[in-house]
Amino acid sequence: MKKSVRTYINILLYVTIASIGVIGAMLLLFGLASSKLAYYEKIANDFSKINTMVLEVGRLHNLYHDNKGQIQEVPEYAETLSKLSKELRELEKYSSQIPISFSSDEILPLITDEYQYLRFATILKDLQREVENWVYDRVRSVNKLKNVALYIIIASLGIIVTVLLFIWRSFKDYVEYVQQSMENIDSFLEHEELKTQQESVLKETEEVRESTEKIINELKFDRELLNIPTIGTLEDVVPNIFETLNKYVNADRIAFAFLDELGNVIAETAVSKTGEIRLRSGFVYRLDRTTLSRVMENRRPRIINDLQHYYENVHKSEATRLILEEGMRSSITVPIFVNHRCIGFFFVNSAKANFFTEENASRVERFVRIIKGLIYNSYINQELIATTARTFADIVEKKDLETGEHLTRVSLYSYLIASRLAKDDDRLTPKFIREVLWFSPLHDIGKVGIPDKILLKPGKLTKEEFEIMKTHVIIGEGVLQKMSKNLISKVGIDFMKTARDVIIGHHEKWDGSGYPYGLKGEQIPLAGRIVAVADVFDALTSRRPYKPAFGFETALKMLRQDRGKRFDPVVLDAFFDVLDEVKRVYELHRDKG
Repeated sequence: MKKSVRTYINILLYVTIASIGVIGAMLLLFGLASSKLAYYEKIANDFSKINTMVLEVGRLHNLYHDNKGQIQEVPEYAETLSKLSKELRELEKYSSQIPISFSSDEILPLITDEYQYLRFATILKDLQREVENWVYDRVRSVNKLKNVALYIIIASLGIIVTVLLFIWRSFKDYVEYVQQSMENIDSFLEHEELKTQQESVLKETEEVRESTEKIINELKFDRELLNIPTIGTLEDVVPNIFETLNKYVNADRIAFAFLDELGNVIAETAVSKTGEIRLRSGFVYRLDRTTLSRVMENRRPRIINDLQHYYENVHKSEATRLILEEGMRSSITVPIFVNHRCIGFFFVNSAKANFFTEENASRVERFVRIIKGLIYNSYINQELIATTARTFADIVEKKDLETGEHLTRVSLYSYLIASRLAKDDDRLTPKFIREVLWFSPLHDIGKVGIPDKILLKPGKLTKEEFEIMKTHVIIGEGVLQKMSKNLISKVGIDFMKTARDVIIGHHEKWDGSGYPYGLKGEQIPLAGRIVAVADVFDALTSRRPYKPAFGFETALKMLRQDRGKRFDPVVLDAFFDVLDEVKRVYELHRDKG
């Protein structure tokens, strides 16, 4: 089992403290042993005086024989006898400390006994030998103890050094491991093969390994995101995004929704593992009537891990109900900001409740930060093209002495009709609705090729002039066809199909009496049928050099008269279904003066 740096530091600390304690104890023992040795040596030295005492006793008896009868009068005899008595009593002090007992009172009388003094020498010699043997045994035991203490001191120092070397080696391996991890990250960035890293005993290396793997996975994640094809519409890009995200966050459904200029949240392309999508593209709901407004204000991901409870107790929304019907039970919602402006939301769903974690939310937020450019790019590719074309259309309108508000009104009327139709027809995607909004202003772009004397004529056109005027559809179609051809050659995608449908179909009539091709009924592209209603309504309610503006109700009456003749009945009915919104646009963008 791997241990942490803190654990090894604690081990070193404990081992060091224990070793210091042991060494201290051994040094104390060593000192005590040395004191004992000195003491035993003193005993041995003191008992070595026995040899001198034996010689002194012999000299006393020589005096005794030489001075028979008068020995007490010899000063040297008395002095020597007193000295021997004193030394013998000093030796007797050790009898309580050594396991050898003797009595000076019993031995001293032998000194003066003419016949027993030789026995005194024998007793002293035996006593000296016993003491020397005892001291020898004690010295040997103490030396053994000193050696043991020394070995323990050396062993303790060895343990400290061994632990230090082990920890130093472990730290060295750790530093090398960290360095190799950094090299692996560099290798990944350079698309080189990663090196196999050696195992280490430190727990921190496992953390470094996990961090390195996380960094490499994040970089791999970023690389995969950056490799997602960027050309195409959202419908082309979102499935690739779903596949990439699922490698890192196990999602069952993802979807985008965008904010329009009117404060609506419009459900965009969604991809689901279940295959059943109830919250379809084109579903529209007001931002201020949802809790998404708080997500936008907080600018942070929101996790709902129990959608059923949220729907029943927090906010009952149609969007949540549809998501629940799809079988989704938890969600992450991330606002998409571009240039400090919220353009929409990214939704990630799971069929399991309590599935998402803060880590998942952070990963999805990171995901959105990386791909928002891709999403925004896909979203605005057509908008940029449409804006460019719209600018050109504005120039044409100015040439035709019409105001730019005409294009805005036609665009918004068409958008409202398309949105209403999409509620009853799943085939009408948000992409189609967007394109109708963006490309409807191009309906009369072909007028750029009409001579000014006809285009700007204040009175009614002659038959011949009207025939020339009708060619603006073919001219506009040609302009868009050329633009489409160039775009297809560059990116392989036809961005302008809906724009061409708008131009081709906006002067065709449901009964087949229109121009330029005399198309009838559903032969007329739907985008053209939608713009036809919007364009005629705006022409009726606007002043022209050759006519006054009709009132709002009068214009509606005139439209109804052409239901099933000039206009597709379904499209016209959709127009009347959104009449309140139409009137708001009419009031907001009506011409001044």
